[in-house]
Amino acid sequence: MANEPDKDMANEPDKDMATEPNKDTASEPNQDVKRWNHSVYESIISVDSPYYLKTCSISIVPERLKECNEDAYMPKVVSIGPRFRGTREDLLLMEKIKLQCMSSLLHRSNDMQAQDYFEKCSDVILELDEKVRACYVNVIKLTKYELANIMLVDGCFLLELLISNDLKLNHELKSSSKYPSPGPEVVKDEEVLSDLLLLENQIPLRILHKLTQILFPNEFTKDHVQRVTRINDLALSLFGYTHFGNPGAPHFIELVHSSINKEAIKIEDGQEVVKIEETQQYLSHVVKSHVEVKLKCCATRLKAAGVTITLPDRDRRLVNLQGNCFGRMLIRLGNMLVNREANMLETVEMTKFDFDIKFNNGKLEIPQLHITGTTQAKWRNFIALEHHKKKWKSTAAYDYSGKCTWSALFFDGLICCGADVQLLKDKNIIVDHLKMSNKKLDNYFGTISRGVDHEIVDSSYIKIFNDLNNYSRANFFIRICKIWWHDFRFRAEQFVEFMGSGYNFAAILLSLLAIPQTIYAILPYYRPSHAH
Repeated sequence: MANEPDKDMANEPDKDMATEPNKDTASEPNQDVKRWNHSVYESIISVDSPYYLKTCSISIVPERLKECNEDAYMPKVVSIGPRFRGTREDLLLMEKIKLQCMSSLLHRSNDMQAQDYFEKCSDVILELDEKVRACYVNVIKLTKYELANIMLVDGCFLLELLISNDLKLNHELKSSSKYPSPGPEVVKDEEVLSDLLLLENQIPLRILHKLTQILFPNEFTKDHVQRVTRINDLALSLFGYTHFGNPGAPHFIELVHSSINKEAIKIEDGQEVVKIEETQQYLSHVVKSHVEVKLKCCATRLKAAGVTITLPDRDRRLVNLQGNCFGRMLIRLGNMLVNREANMLETVEMTKFDFDIKFNNGKLEIPQLHITGTTQAKWRNFIALEHHKKKWKSTAAYDYSGKCTWSALFFDGLICCGADVQLLKDKNIIVDHLKMSNKKLDNYFGTISRGVDHEIVDSSYIKIFNDLNNYSRANFFIRICKIWWHDFRFRAEQFVEFMGSGYNFAAILLSLLAIPQTIYAILPYYRPSHAH
């Protein structure tokens, strides 16, 4: 199979760059100068690229977010890209799995030996050295061969996961390797999928595009738009999201983030079209009227004000189906008979985010939120991505979207104590798979929103906050009674927590016992004298 140039990228501004591999020749200073020129020029021409290779697109987490919970941004199982490579011993356990996945991928075509495929892929990845380096904010202190090795292994690993997760494609591209691929088991690991969505744990999607061009030109086609769409669909399906995303997404986390923010863009004829709303006009109104962008009323107070808190109709139907014995039996039967792309409804709902919160005519619709072991890490990394976009001041309306950030602030404002958590649990809005106490869940949401930048503005959410803060249709006397009762429970909860922490109870008890002792000690000085 001939190693054809990337013809479909003819419209890219960097079309003719890096067509020949650079040689690391220390004895020829001119080569170093050329490499430096190539690297700088790649950064310049791709800074505003609409395609899937953008300068500084793979960022680092802001310190203000990392200080609150550094572990949320660190991979637990698998390292992708150069950022965490070799930093922890436990991450090395997955390296053998990566190589096994790579071997399986290279054996998925029978018309050429795996070694020939490997050599062709290696040559192409080496040619992308300057382009790949330009994608990372931090300087990569690796030789071109060390970096190419990481990109090749990780790219093959990720592509094998995408193929393994799709039963039809996995069957069509059956591997001739004598050892079974570990891919189908790896994609079931929730921690692995979470690690693939960490902001600093990414490689450019360009790597996967190049690999599919060499390994599977027929299955993924040579047409740029169709190939991008297919890879994006496979990636979104892997993470449990719908077949919708930003076609120019440079890596996994931005692709999934664009699916969460699906209302911000639309796709027409394979091109990205920004949906322009009256955002600036509304924000101007907010600034002039000095509206405080903060939810002042918790869930219990909103209920007392007459707000109906409920699930959207789609989530409510699913909950009713799951709560019905016959419905649960149908779901299990579907999981047995239907392929993985169309079943596992419960699993998909557990692993994805839907922050399409709406408030209209006194009805507050909040999509179901499942709390699992990876929810906080994914949520905080989406927030970090939004902070990165805000910092770099992207021009597209889509890039300004701060849906995950404002959803964190929304839940933090909605929950002020355990009673609010219980209310949202009773409404099936919060589904806690970790079985935490209501108080721990209260702290959990406070942790997610800690350190976020309140200036990451989403106009629709500002309007929701403003409308909820000013809404009141309940009887005044009933509302006051409900609020008083809620405040009493909140204070009682705080008192119990205070008494139960450390030695507070013992200290207060000793203080109370010291009061009568002090009184008896000073009484003799004030008693009338009876001396004769």
